Formats: sequence, C-alpha cells, structure tokens
Amino acid sequence: MGDRHLHLDGYDIHLATGRVTREGDPVDIDLPTGRPAVPLPFLPYDEALWERVVHAVSHLLGKGPVPHR
Repeated sequence: MGDRHLHLDGYDIHLATGRVTREGDPVDIDLPTGRPAVPLPFLPYDEALWERVVHAVSHLLGKGPVPHR
C-alpha cells in the first residue's frame, strides 16, 4: 500500500480514481455491473470509487499470481 496506490502482484490500483495499471500501462478489467454501492453519508470516501477498487482487487486476486519479469 502506497500513498496513492494499492500495489498488488505487479498491478497498481489508484486509490483516488480506481484506475488499474501495470508498469504504467492501463489495464482493462471487466468489473461487475450489479447493484451499485449505497451512499453512506458518514464515510470519508466515495462509495462507488471504493466499490470499484474492491472489485478490481477481487478480480486480480481471482486471476492468481502474475509472473514477475
């Protein structure tokens, strides 16, 4: 975990945008399109953004380890 990114097995997930990159290149991830997160006014972050980050992590973990170059 960095200041602005979650680092996961060669991927970086930007915590302010949910954008996924690998070695600086954008990575397209098919995220679920089900029910969106329910807004909770007491949370200090955007629920939709947090949902995107969590789904990206879940997707990447489901793929298994990424070989390092």
